[in-house]
Amino acid sequence: MKILNVNVAPACGFVLALLLLGCANTTMTARVNPETTGRQIARVMVRVEYASLDQRQTAEDALCSELAKVSVWTCLTYSKVFFVGETYTPEQVQQRMQRSDIDTVLLLKPTDSGTTSTGLGPTPSPNVGLALLEHLLSDASTKPIQDASSLEVKLISVSDDRVIWYASANTNGTVFANWKDLIASTARQTVRQLAQSGLLSAK
Repeated sequence: MKILNVNVAPACGFVLALLLLGCANTTMTARVNPETTGRQIARVMVRVEYASLDQRQTAEDALCSELAKVSVWTCLTYSKVFFVGETYTPEQVQQRMQRSDIDTVLLLKPTDSGTTSTGLGPTPSPNVGLALLEHLLSDASTKPIQDASSLEVKLISVSDDRVIWYASANTNGTVFANWKDLIASTARQTVRQLAQSGLLSAK
């Protein structure tokens, strides 16, 4: 009987390489506010409320990058409009938002940790809504992104504080996934859901 010599090393090496690759998956449920349909969105500011500055900046950059692939929206990260180490009054927030012509804010917030207030009480404004001001005047989440991350995502109109779109998301990674994998997965799924909801002005 002839015995076949089968070389399994390449196959095993390929499987091992796949296992070592970071892998993350995001599930998201989204709803469009029927009372805000038909609004024109042109310039969006992204704010992600992670505790780590590195994670926050990476997530905001990832969202703007994903939006740029499929949409004509102009996307600005929070750090492009505000310096993260600076404290602003409500009036200064309004001025900077107006100067950058921002009409909408895409806000991502971890749902398993709270926020801490800066102590600045927002004042009524015809340009930036109260609820949005509270977010822009608050510190980021007190916890960093975890191996399993739960988020709420809101697309908020600057002019009247209305929530145009709302989503809840859960991102999980394999044992080899790092926080950058989780962020990349969340950004891709967020933009995919915005597109499926019919809100994106496609290229």
